[in-house]
Amino acid sequence: MASLLQILTLAVVSVLVIKCEEFLPCPKKCVCEASDSSVTCILKTLRNIPAHLPFSVQTLNLERNRISKIVRNTFVRYPNLSHLNLNHNKIKTVEEGAFNGLSQLKSLYLCGNRLSLIPKGTFAGVSNVTRLDMNRNELVLLTDMGFAELSKLEYLDLLENGILFVTEYAFKGLDSLKHLLVSKWKMSDLPTDRFIHLRSLQTLEISHMKSEVLKQNVVSNLTRLQNLHIGHWKKLTNISPKAFRGLDSLVSLIIHHTNISVIPSPAIQQLRNLKELSLNNNPIEQVTSASLRGMTSLRELFLDHCNLTYIGTGAFKQLKSLQKLDLSYNLLKALPRDTFPDKVTFHQVTLTENPWNCDCQMTWLISANTQGWRSVYCSTPETIQGIDVLRHGKLARKKLLQNMKCNLPTAAISQGPTVKVEQGSELRLQCLAQGEPKPTISWIPPAGRTVDTEVTLKGGVLQISAVNTADKGRYTCVVTNAGGTVVVNTSVIVIGSSQQSSGPGPSNMPNQQDPQLQSEGVNYTTLLVANLMGVMTFLGVVLLCCGVIFLLSRSKNGMSLIMLDTEMEYVPRGDSDDSGGRGKGSDEKRKIKTKIVPIATAGDKIKGSKGGKKKKKKER
Repeated sequence: MASLLQILTLAVVSVLVIKCEEFLPCPKKCVCEASDSSVTCILKTLRNIPAHLPFSVQTLNLERNRISKIVRNTFVRYPNLSHLNLNHNKIKTVEEGAFNGLSQLKSLYLCGNRLSLIPKGTFAGVSNVTRLDMNRNELVLLTDMGFAELSKLEYLDLLENGILFVTEYAFKGLDSLKHLLVSKWKMSDLPTDRFIHLRSLQTLEISHMKSEVLKQNVVSNLTRLQNLHIGHWKKLTNISPKAFRGLDSLVSLIIHHTNISVIPSPAIQQLRNLKELSLNNNPIEQVTSASLRGMTSLRELFLDHCNLTYIGTGAFKQLKSLQKLDLSYNLLKALPRDTFPDKVTFHQVTLTENPWNCDCQMTWLISANTQGWRSVYCSTPETIQGIDVLRHGKLARKKLLQNMKCNLPTAAISQGPTVKVEQGSELRLQCLAQGEPKPTISWIPPAGRTVDTEVTLKGGVLQISAVNTADKGRYTCVVTNAGGTVVVNTSVIVIGSSQQSSGPGPSNMPNQQDPQLQSEGVNYTTLLVANLMGVMTFLGVVLLCCGVIFLLSRSKNGMSLIMLDTEMEYVPRGDSDDSGGRGKGSDEKRKIKTKIVPIATAGDKIKGSKGGKKKKKKER
């Protein structure tokens, strides 16, 4: 009986408190609405959470104030609170347990604050929150289990946070999360397997990143993901062929404002259930017949605001489910009939803002069922400029048909009908072609030759880096446009050296390490023999000269030097006087004989003395 009395007493007190609070004045600078149990305090320069709020408050809006900290148990007195807006304050710290007591809270808005970390326990007490908005904070690190208490969270906005690192289990515990938005991470490469714990994720938006490549296992294997949005990656140039592996439920893929210049066919062709593909605002230049192969479920394709100049034959032919196509704001001039399926059933086609050349390739649009298609205005020729091919009167139709013609292209090979090229050198054949519409150029090499990696075909130029005898023969340039086909030929003659034509042998095989010697037909053996003969000839001449000099230097008597007689004339200098004059007879010339006598050896002296005695006796 006593316990029942206590319960009744508490109930009565609670009712009285509630009734009393209803008559309490609304906090200063705030507006209270009893009809929806809301309190609004916007732009009131508040530095703290207002005290003495109505007990029954369900919506509290404290947006754009100066609140910098939320302490523990701040909202414990307001258990009915379901929507809390703290956007655009100066909050740097949220103490553990700050949201205690908010078991009914469904949405929490914290965007535009100064939060840098989310420690574990930050969101304790708000396990029923389904939406959390934290964009435009100063988050630099997402730690393990930071959102673990938010087991029922379905929407998480982390846009515009300069995050430097995301731990492996940062999103662990978000088992109910369906929508995740992230952007402006400062890491150069996105970490792999960070989203793998989000088993219920349906929408993922990743934008303003710094990566150049979307690698494998960044977004792959999210089996329930339906919408993937990749945008504003200025450096993104490549998508890994396995980047979208395991995205079996994906129905919408948006990749826009990146630097991708080629449709990432290997990656997107794995998405067999894809219904919407948007590649707008990328520098994509062409759509080939293989770009969208196998994408039979695709219903909407957006390629607007690209750099498209070419759409290949049958590019959209396999897109049998396609209903909406946008090719506006490109550089397209032609739209051939064979680009589309045999039965065109598109509900909406946008082709505006293209420099269409209304020639024979576009006449099919005049009679086709193009209901729902946007206007196609002719840019050329001038005679029908500005006329809408899809919507026109009888006079305009007649004028269109008279001027929508295609001319046969012209073609010529700049090197002439015959080209001579030395074996081993480079061959370049350029096919010059003109025509409207712009013709395509292809080459047919001589019969039996296979075009391999050594042959380059680009811009009408056929290039072979090193010609051999197999490259000789007739080369055919084929020039084609909607007006017809033109063929021109040239004959290539390969000139080889005499040694090369006689076949390889030990005497005429040049050393392959010296290209200069190869071109002159010289080998090292001949050069070595020639050098040896020159050296031997030189030594022989030197020895011969030495022998002759030695023999001549020997006299008949065995002396070591030859005796020479010389005769010289001279003028003797006379005695000079004080005045410096010459003496008498100073100008008279005189003669003198000299004899060079060699120095003999001891044996020579004896022979010489005997010979001298005999000579004296004869003189006597």
